[in-house]
Amino acid sequence: MGKWAAVPWKVARRPVTLAGMKEKEVAPRRPRGRPPKQIENRPNLCPDGHRGRLVLWGRRTWASAPFRRQRIKCLPSDGSPAHTFSLARRQAAASHPHGEECPSCDVRPGVALGPVARTDHYHTANEIARLIQLAGRGTSLRRASRTVRLESQHYVEDHHGMRRTSSAFALAARYLDLFAPRIDQRLAPKAWPRILVLDAKPLNVRAYDAEAFVPGWDPDERGGAILAASGTDDPALAVMPWRIDVAGDETTESWLDFLSSFDPDGPGPEWVVADGAKAIAAAVRQRWPNAIFYSCEFHLGRALRAAAYRDGIHVDHEAHADLFERAFWSEADWIALGEFIDREKAAHLAGWWLDNDDLVRRQVRLREDHFGFPRSNGATEHLLDWIDGRFPRKRRFRLRNANRLRRVLALMRAEQAGQADAVTYAALVKREMNRLARDEHLDWGSGDDPASQISSLSALIVAADARKRAGTTAYMANAKVKSVLALIAEENRARAVAGLPPLAVSGSRTPSVDVAGLRLADFPRVLRDWDAKANAVDPLTLSAGSSVRANRKCHRCGHTWEAEIAQRTKRLTRCQRCSTERADGLNALAVVRPDLLAEWDASANAPLRPARIKVTYDRAVTWRCSDPKHPPYRMSPWARSRIQIGCRFCRRRVKADAARATTAEAA
Repeated sequence: MGKWAAVPWKVARRPVTLAGMKEKEVAPRRPRGRPPKQIENRPNLCPDGHRGRLVLWGRRTWASAPFRRQRIKCLPSDGSPAHTFSLARRQAAASHPHGEECPSCDVRPGVALGPVARTDHYHTANEIARLIQLAGRGTSLRRASRTVRLESQHYVEDHHGMRRTSSAFALAARYLDLFAPRIDQRLAPKAWPRILVLDAKPLNVRAYDAEAFVPGWDPDERGGAILAASGTDDPALAVMPWRIDVAGDETTESWLDFLSSFDPDGPGPEWVVADGAKAIAAAVRQRWPNAIFYSCEFHLGRALRAAAYRDGIHVDHEAHADLFERAFWSEADWIALGEFIDREKAAHLAGWWLDNDDLVRRQVRLREDHFGFPRSNGATEHLLDWIDGRFPRKRRFRLRNANRLRRVLALMRAEQAGQADAVTYAALVKREMNRLARDEHLDWGSGDDPASQISSLSALIVAADARKRAGTTAYMANAKVKSVLALIAEENRARAVAGLPPLAVSGSRTPSVDVAGLRLADFPRVLRDWDAKANAVDPLTLSAGSSVRANRKCHRCGHTWEAEIAQRTKRLTRCQRCSTERADGLNALAVVRPDLLAEWDASANAPLRPARIKVTYDRAVTWRCSDPKHPPYRMSPWARSRIQIGCRFCRRRVKADAARATTAEAA
């Protein structure tokens, strides 16, 4: 034996079998490379006729297919050697004449060829259905076009000879314009349901290129809205998406157009639920006056919580959480909530409770009569949230084509309604292809917005803005007409008491008094403001249509101003200071700040009244502090409404108390 015979590691390397020792289990070795990947549209049969399994082979993923034709591996079940082959592009069969149906390619060759596609390639009805289905799921038109080209192995070659898919979105856009209206016409409901749930979502998109076509348009102006409706005919069934459309805004006119878009002669819904928006309520009352309008309880509860939060009341507190949760359940629960508000002296909550008292009591009775009907617009709101997630900010700011967006929204409605089945879409596509003539040439650019005109979505926003401005102008003009007519009626009542005949009114756009042949003395109410000290002219010698400027002094507030005699007699204009009053009281001090009525000095401020004076009235009036020891103070209602404490003595006391509290905490 050599010198290495006694070395232990040399001995250990020899194959030695020890009796009773368990042999080590060796796990099967993992095959090299990536495992076979299944593909959706793999071929069903090997070109050589082998029965077995076909898998996508190689390290490439499906996304790498544009650069090299993908290989398919055949694993025969009879033990034959495995082999690979290439999946050729699907093309129309050349064995049938022009224009006939082909069961293998699902197209009529020569009719409606795919846009930006090679002349020898036809997109099948299944591929077009797949593309439309992707668009209905919110996929962008560019990504949908690339996906269909990848799955159909339709590539283009660059100048280096590399194969890739085209990044143009025209494939999806043009197939969408051609087939989406037919699909919506076939699958969308044809009449309004018995139960309807309405909601809207603002798009907040910019009106692209509007400044180039509309003079003075603000390029940063935002607009657009998605209007949606869900419905059902049976309260026991789930509410389904019914109709979705795009509009320029969320006004009553837009909702009327949406509700009148189809089924004009139908009976309409029996039950309509919305979030309480005035535009929706007004449109429903005009479109279906006999329908029952129910305000969403979720939004009512949210407004109730907001009012309680302003008063410092936590609605989830265990002491009164049950009251707020059951507030809309019955009339007794609503009354119990009102009693709790009275005990807590919650001003904001009490005001909200009084404003909605009639509404809640009415809806409680409706809830008893229509048990099981939806009381929330949550179904439509969830649908709009899903759509809103499919149009993020980056995609939303690129929206231009309103007609194409309408088609996408129609496909989204079908997707959410469970109608977006690929087989159904393919059948509708094949039916539309069969309808086309053999030699028909489609104008693929007809659905695009030309660069020489304003984009269709921008046109919607501009039209909505113009309609809003016209409505505001009409409202102001009507308000002026009503004001002049009211003044003329008031003047005629005073003339009747004095035994004078009524005034004649001219027939112009804005009514005015016909002063022909009348004297200033014929207007006793106008003469009350004549300033005898400042005017050297005798008013009895002047005609009612004179252009002489005279000094006036208001008989109510003492304000002085100068105006033409014809201005006072033809339009019966009033004092500039008193003209700040508002007849409807929408902006009155008593409406906006009712908490200030306790400090209003009625005797000192007469003839001014808080119910008739604007909150923006900028003349000083007299206020009385709640503390009788403090003297009255003078301040304009506009300044008083912007501060919490008006009395200067009370302000000093509050500041001193706060300083003492801060000092005590520091100590």
